[in-house]
Amino acid sequence: MCREVDNKRKFVVFAIEEYRNRKNLDGQTAINLFEKSGLLQYLEDFYDVLHSNGTEYLIADIEDYLKSRSISIF
Repeated sequence: MCREVDNKRKFVVFAIEEYRNRKNLDGQTAINLFEKSGLLQYLEDFYDVLHSNGTEYLIADIEDYLKSRSISIF
C-alpha cells in the first residue's frame, strides 16, 4: 500500500511539473491551479488509468478537465 501511495505522489508531481513547463507557469501558480480546481484529487483518483498513458495524453486530459470546469489559466 505504501508503494502505491508513493507512486501516486510521484505521478502527481510529474503531472504538475509537465503542465507547469508546458504552460510556462511558476510553481506556486501551478500548485494553486491544481489544488483549487480539484486536479490533485482527480489525478490521484484516476492514477490507474492516467499513469499508463503518455505525457501528451496526460496534458490533454488536464486541459480537458480544466475546460470542462470553465477554468482558464490566463
